[in-house]
Amino acid sequence: MALTHLALSTGHGKYLCTDVRKNGGKFICTPVKEYERLAPSKFKKPLLISFASAQTLVLLEEFPPLPHKLLVMHVERQLENRALMDEGVESAITCKIVDTKGEKKLHSLVILPRNDVRPQIEDLVQKRIFIRAATPALAALGALTARLTAEPVIVIMARENSNDLTAFRNGIPLYMQPLPVTEPGEFDTTMLKHAILVCRQTLLRDFQIEKARILLMGEKRNSIDITWAEPDHLEPDWKSLPISSARQSIRNWPELYGTLFIKQDYSYLPREYFLSHKIKKINNWTTAVCTLAAIALSVIAWNTYQHNTSTKYQLAKQQSELDKRIEKLRKNLPASDSLKKLEHYLDILGRGILEPRLANILETITLAMPQTIHIEKLTVGKATPDFPADEAGKRTGISLPPRRYAGRGPQKKIPTDTQTPEDDQKKSVVMNISFSSEGSYKNVRADFEETVMNLSRSFILKNIEWGYMESEETGYLKGQLWVRKEKKQ
Repeated sequence: MALTHLALSTGHGKYLCTDVRKNGGKFICTPVKEYERLAPSKFKKPLLISFASAQTLVLLEEFPPLPHKLLVMHVERQLENRALMDEGVESAITCKIVDTKGEKKLHSLVILPRNDVRPQIEDLVQKRIFIRAATPALAALGALTARLTAEPVIVIMARENSNDLTAFRNGIPLYMQPLPVTEPGEFDTTMLKHAILVCRQTLLRDFQIEKARILLMGEKRNSIDITWAEPDHLEPDWKSLPISSARQSIRNWPELYGTLFIKQDYSYLPREYFLSHKIKKINNWTTAVCTLAAIALSVIAWNTYQHNTSTKYQLAKQQSELDKRIEKLRKNLPASDSLKKLEHYLDILGRGILEPRLANILETITLAMPQTIHIEKLTVGKATPDFPADEAGKRTGISLPPRRYAGRGPQKKIPTDTQTPEDDQKKSVVMNISFSSEGSYKNVRADFEETVMNLSRSFILKNIEWGYMESEETGYLKGQLWVRKEKKQ
């Protein structure tokens, strides 16, 4: 019987899978099979899955100690500012802390397009397939190379339609670039030499790595002529891997087998997912124990009846006592509607809560504010129309007060659709918020403009107005932030 299942999402709508059982210190793997979708009937054991993508991105960046959600927001801003991902492509970010010596921590980041990861995970959760680990294929490949060799290594992955070069040290990806091909599965030796040279120069300059061996992987690896680099060509000791499987299969799909050695680093699964699984397991065990106890008591009653037919009074008394105990056990069982509500809640929790969370909203507002601005008041409620639709056109537009204005600022509106449809309002949360800032008119005006611009990227702004009291050298900004509920991808 399988101990676990391994799966590799190839990024082309296919899954490569194998079943694994353990015998002593060895993982015994079945031949690799290809599936278009994973069925619960065939994947009853915990699943270890990795995700491949042609748009995989590798970064090494320093960040101060931050909660994971804030860290992700910082990375997303860097991706946007540096145009590292295609416009309109949302990212799925995983990381591992690799150095904590300085004030800032060095993070290894592996980033994939969200659509290459999240829809597949949500599908598995809905099918009630338990995922023990979900990680980028590149991280799984790094975990396998760390098992094969302790020295830095350059992995050349040769596939039919996607080829790339990645440098690893201790399983951490340091450098990655796509490889040019002349025809599918064919390589130009001159261009390959140049790519390896650039990689080695980068390793020496940025990581002080003077030597890195070359390791060929992928189904088309035999089409690469590597004889010119024979001294640096690595042929690892495959017997050192605790995997009993065809060597050719491991070399064809190392990212599949590498999931056996991946830890909780580079994980796509939030802690809430594992918590929901534990709660479900406890509930199932409780229900099973109560049911078995009820059945056992019924059997006892039947046996008692068989052995005491001559004493009806005694039987009736015992049967009455047993019925009371069975009824008491049944009352302790969760009601069917309660079980359905609990399962519904846990399904939502397993996929990640789809409603906007107040903590996330507050993090976004805080990041949008300069340090000189303070929140004076914040209330949250359901969105309702704030004025009739026929007056909407009269209350739009932006107007700023004159340079030396010393009274209450005129109303200014961010140009948005003030006629919110009724169905959209039902899906929204509205926040009434007011800010204050002390300083000169010029500085307060600049801070408020920056705040409004930053908030408009994450919220729909309505009824924005501000003023400046010259006698107090204090400015005030207030308005509404509309937050739509998130939609499923």
